[in-house]
Amino acid sequence: MNITICTGTGSGPNELMAFDSALLDAGILDYNLIYLSSSIPAGSTIERKRFIASPDEHGHKLYVVISEKVETVP
Repeated sequence: MNITICTGTGSGPNELMAFDSALLDAGILDYNLIYLSSSIPAGSTIERKRFIASPDEHGHKLYVVISEKVETVP
């Protein structure tokens, strides 16, 4: 299994808009995110890079493990 670790940061007038901005920065905004546990199967290949989405995958499922930090004071 190939696993891509990507990161994104975002800001906005509320938490939802900041989260959307971070997803855009990570390259995964146009997916339906399905949250998983953080288990990595044995024999997996792990790459750290920006996720490159195919234009025809708008609205497709993307299995993710999410870690987030929220700050409300600039």
